[in-house]
Amino acid sequence: MADTVPIHCAKCGAYICNIAHVPGKQKLGCKECGLKTIVVISENGHINTKQEGDCFISTIICNKLKKDDNCVELNTLRQYRDNYIKNLDGGENLLSEYKAISKELAPKLEKITNNEYFQSIYNKHIIKILSNIDSSKYEIALENYKLMLKLLDK
Repeated sequence: MADTVPIHCAKCGAYICNIAHVPGKQKLGCKECGLKTIVVISENGHINTKQEGDCFISTIICNKLKKDDNCVELNTLRQYRDNYIKNLDGGENLLSEYKAISKELAPKLEKITNNEYFQSIYNKHIIKILSNIDSSKYEIALENYKLMLKLLDK
């Protein structure tokens, strides 16, 4: 029998339940705030939780390239979002706009099976954005991310 692990809501932090510590993906509802938390347990046993609806474009790109949901690239982009963008004047509005765009764009990207397409986006855009972040060029990283979204939305 597999070990179990406690899962907490990605939004409010409330305890949801214990689940088996086996690879897979589940959606769990929170009784406190009513939102769903997506739980992904990777093949190497790493557990990642995120609020449903936080499916960002870079996550789709990295997942299509078989990168773990907890890869360095995605963790860097999440930290950038949480520590830089959210703290900008108008940052929350910017993130709301981004979520609206990604809700339309994500299903289209999910249907694409050409990995060369995603590798090209990764090489041309994601690497550049990560380099900007690593060099503390946060404003440039944001502009490059906006450019990538604009190009993908065509």
